[in-house]
Amino acid sequence: MGGRLDATKLINSKISVITSIDYDHTKSLGNTLVKIAWQKAGIIKPQTPVVIGKIPKRAGNVIRAEAEQQKASVLSVEENCRVTIKEMTPGGNRFDCEIPEYNIAFTDLFCNMVGIHQIDNATLALLIAAVIARRDGWTLQEKLTREALTNVIWQGRMQTISEDPKIIIDGAHNPAGVEKLVYNLSKIYSYKKLLCVVAILFDKDFNLMIKNLSDVVDTFIVSQSNSDRASTSKDLFEAAQKYKNVIATETVQEAINTAKNLASSQDMICITGSLYTIKEVLRGHKATK
Repeated sequence: MGGRLDATKLINSKISVITSIDYDHTKSLGNTLVKIAWQKAGIIKPQTPVVIGKIPKRAGNVIRAEAEQQKASVLSVEENCRVTIKEMTPGGNRFDCEIPEYNIAFTDLFCNMVGIHQIDNATLALLIAAVIARRDGWTLQEKLTREALTNVIWQGRMQTISEDPKIIIDGAHNPAGVEKLVYNLSKIYSYKKLLCVVAILFDKDFNLMIKNLSDVVDTFIVSQSNSDRASTSKDLFEAAQKYKNVIATETVQEAINTAKNLASSQDMICITGSLYTIKEVLRGHKATK
């Protein structure tokens, strides 16, 4: 968690990567992006390259200041990469990626991870690989890169687990993750109505998460996961009823069954709120196969 207090700080790494910074674990990391960035910057090692993803400018300034103290070079997706999005579909993304400093110009890349944020993640991974390749004296091969992006699997991230009815699961567990989820649901998928099964941990900002989801959701089915940190169905019901129709259930499986009974062939079901929730879904899905 963070960087200064995280186990990864113990590793004598060849490269340090800070993917993103947003409001999460605020009780431990601080309640401002500057404080959180300072904690994240604790991962930076002396004279070790730092690669950063898309992060707010004020958070980036904190990271760069720490990197300067550690005499570590900094590269970023926003400054060192040029990306052109060509297509986003329920099956994956197609895009071009250029990293001029490392003589990389890959066109029409396909990554089978779904969502605009996965284009950012793939670009970040390419930049990391390019930095390590130059440092260690090997070449980033285009053919192998294309194969890797095409075959990568990350369960629980915009993953389709059923086509009839259409069910996707996503481990968005904070407001920033939900913002990406809402964008992807509105831009990539087609459906008549969206039913959303939600189970969130009590130490997350579930009120804001549900508010953001309400922009695209027609009906919420709320439940409580098996986690000791789970929010109650009652709390989630009270949060959701301010915005849309809501049904409360006792368990995640009961919520899924309710959503299936309500969904027509033209509707879609999204299950989200926590990786603990997604774990339950995947276990249940595997057991029924």
